[in-house]
Amino acid sequence: NVICGKKSFVYDYKVKRLRLSMEDSEERRKQIIDIYEERDNLRGNLIKSGKKSFKAYFDNWKIKSIQDLYFDLYKDREMFDKISSEMFDEKDIDILFKDEKFYLQSNIIDADDLSAMVYLKFNIEGIDEKNKFKHILIDEAQDYSLFELYILKNMTILNSLTIVGDLAQGIYYYRGVNSWETLKQEVFENYAQIDNLTLSYRSTVEIIEFSNKVLKKQNLENGVPTPVLRHGDKPSVIKCENELAFIEKLKDIENEVSKQGRKNIAIICKTASQCKALKKILNKNKIKDYSIVEEKSKNIKSDKIIIPSYLTKGLEFDATIIYDLSDDNYKETSLDLKILYVILTRALHLEYIIYFDKISNLIYNNY
Repeated sequence: NVICGKKSFVYDYKVKRLRLSMEDSEERRKQIIDIYEERDNLRGNLIKSGKKSFKAYFDNWKIKSIQDLYFDLYKDREMFDKISSEMFDEKDIDILFKDEKFYLQSNIIDADDLSAMVYLKFNIEGIDEKNKFKHILIDEAQDYSLFELYILKNMTILNSLTIVGDLAQGIYYYRGVNSWETLKQEVFENYAQIDNLTLSYRSTVEIIEFSNKVLKKQNLENGVPTPVLRHGDKPSVIKCENELAFIEKLKDIENEVSKQGRKNIAIICKTASQCKALKKILNKNKIKDYSIVEEKSKNIKSDKIIIPSYLTKGLEFDATIIYDLSDDNYKETSLDLKILYVILTRALHLEYIIYFDKISNLIYNNY
């Protein structure tokens, strides 16, 4: 730009001198046009050759990889303390260094490190405009950190994003979005529009009203959803004395689902290990038509499945069986409260809640 500016000054001087030395005429206008064309051609060639030179220079610029630069932060405790003392206390820094040391030794990059590494890359190497997106649509945004959303914002032309999510279903309590207003202020500097959708089309009025009682305990800024008027049976809360009692109740549930003309049934356990344990119980009792859904599962092929709670987001089933909603399985924590709300809102028509011994306090008095 500096060189182009200096060259433009020379050509502007030529034009000015020509206008002072010649009367206005066709010949003078032709010479002025020729001067400007020569200037523009020179400017274009300078810009083109300049880009090539810059590219060649940076292509041959031997620096450490972004990964090495990032992990260098965790090799120099003195430097890390200096740049992060206002953000972390000593205990937090000790935990960070311990975790990152393990990742370094194991040659692992944790998912939470990726956004920081991308941030370094953008600020050291830049991002070519041609590699930016015109628009990005983000679903399940409540499970992204503010830093990740900031990175995605910078990967778009003119900060153009559509961000969709439900704060009530944020299961990554330590890193996700807790407030849309905070996202608007800290990531978009208030240049964003928030629209709250309140109608729920998935479940019946009875299922939504039941799950809303759990949602209210989260004290979120958006309030509770309003169901579209489609009525059905109230969720059934059933106490089972033992495994055998559950097997008998499962047969009754299957008959009821079939009688109402419904097909798929999802038994929702809290964890993957509980899914495997339940599968063994079913096999032992000669019930073998339920398949387990795992993280690596690409699609659901069976009408009868056993699925962990954290894989149910975005899914819906004719009937759900919430397995073992006992107080020792679903405790009074913010994470369990969010997980419970997610699984209570997966059923389209029928919902059954099974517990042993004592029901969780998260839904005590809900029914």
